Amino acid sequence: MLAAIVILAVSTLAVSAVKNNDAQAQVTWTFCADEGNRCNFSGTKQVRYGKNSTWTAPQNFTNEVFCDNSVFGDPLINVRKECQTMDILVSPPPPPPPPPPPLTGAKPYFRATNGSVFAGGGFDDAQANPADPSESCRAAYEAPDYSTPGTTQYNAAIMTWANSDRNQSSGSNLDAFALGLIEGDTGPDYGFYTGNLGTSALSFNNVKDFGVSAFWGGMFEGGNLQAHCIPDYYTTKRNGSPTSINNWNGVNYASDFNQFQFSGASGPNLTGGSDRVIPIGKKLAIFAGTDVYIDSNITYEPGYKVTNIPKFVLVIKGHALTINPNVTRLDGWYILIPQATGNAGQLFTCNDATQPISDKYIRANCGKNLAINGAVIAQQLKLDRINGDLGGPSAEDITYTPENVLGGSFFDDDSGSNSGGDIQSLISLPPVF
Repeated sequence: MLAAIVILAVSTLAVSAVKNNDAQAQVTWTFCADEGNRCNFSGTKQVRYGKNSTWTAPQNFTNEVFCDNSVFGDPLINVRKECQTMDILVSPPPPPPPPPPPLTGAKPYFRATNGSVFAGGGFDDAQANPADPSESCRAAYEAPDYSTPGTTQYNAAIMTWANSDRNQSSGSNLDAFALGLIEGDTGPDYGFYTGNLGTSALSFNNVKDFGVSAFWGGMFEGGNLQAHCIPDYYTTKRNGSPTSINNWNGVNYASDFNQFQFSGASGPNLTGGSDRVIPIGKKLAIFAGTDVYIDSNITYEPGYKVTNIPKFVLVIKGHALTINPNVTRLDGWYILIPQATGNAGQLFTCNDATQPISDKYIRANCGKNLAINGAVIAQQLKLDRINGDLGGPSAEDITYTPENVLGGSFFDDDSGSNSGGDIQSLISLPPVF
């Protein structure tokens, strides 16, 4: 019985060697040494051991190897064998990945739901000229130049992709207000729809003086042009000197209302790679005088009632907010107040805070939908997501949720009132009527 086991084992080794030889039939091997002698060569090579068509599987050796059964085993009993060498085969590098598909023909679009869209106006800077808010508002003011019709109509305009199906196009189911133009539907790819029926009866913009018919609405302000100014939330809503934090790990909920100053001392990453949840019944305000980068979702803890709604507001002054491509949901209110040149007051919906925003980067990285449940105020929105196309899913969705006006203020305790100054400043339109 023992002899039968040994024979079976040897037979298995020989068959394995034959199969290995079949796979190597197309390569060139060079004689190196007979059995019982040393095989010498330079560098690292593949070495096989056997005779005729029966060989061991190749092994790698450097400079030399003794050619006998003690090293390789015996692939061919009672036959004098030899060692052969071959240069190590280097696999060709894998082909580069195919380039991302071109954007030709793609029309990514965004949707605003349950709230109005307003374009144009300026931002107050309470530190610039406290005695005259209208003066401090003009520095970042954007509106068409009414003295030269037809030349600056795209300043403070709403320009988006749309098609005949308003439910799968850029638009708002409520109003849109713009000091510039709101794109109409003269072509198959352009427009911003308001309301749920008909054309865009809820669009209001300064168009009449320009003598054009390709845009929605009529004179927003009539002949009485007025200033439109966002309050300086950064200066007026901070309670003294909030506790400084380097990232979200420094956040605590010691009370129902919590304020922190993000310093960015360890970099612009606020969330630090972990999804952040605002607990039920807690209100968090973070102020930043530096660039801010969000690389994880920020959401409200589910299960709250009208009496304990969580709240989150991020206020950035003089700098930009950049959102990582993998972020898909942000709850709360995001305010970007310009103060300096460059990217101040801008919100970028898709970037990792290290790469320049380019067509190549966007096509390779920005294919996920971003949902913002709350409100956004910024000098400029850089809507860089390219998820879907007209007739398919939207790239960005901004949904004005009831949590913005229920449950009291974002900034400080107003005894639960829903009509206090803080909330009113969020939901009221500038006084244009």
